[in-house]
Amino acid sequence: MSNRLIKDIITSKKNLNRLVIVEWFDPCDHSDEMTITDMDVQKAIYESSGFLMGVSNDHLVIGYNKDRGETGKYKGYGTIPLSLIINVHIMDRNCE
Repeated sequence: MSNRLIKDIITSKKNLNRLVIVEWFDPCDHSDEMTITDMDVQKAIYESSGFLMGVSNDHLVIGYNKDRGETGKYKGYGTIPLSLIINVHIMDRNCE
């Protein structure tokens, strides 16, 4: 998916509070010792799901447990740097 299409999906106000799956590269650190000749780094790609809350400081924010009452608050959330996002899928039909 193109970066422009991802940006359009995650910044559209009509998609706020919708269920999404986000595919992203996971950078990692290891405390193990390694030499240049031992290098064999494997790419790690993850999928995270949640309700689209929006973008803040170059991070996508997804909420996990949505209060169906008047508050509309989320109990728990996650953030993913925009630069690591590969794809975003809208999973619901936006039915209320």
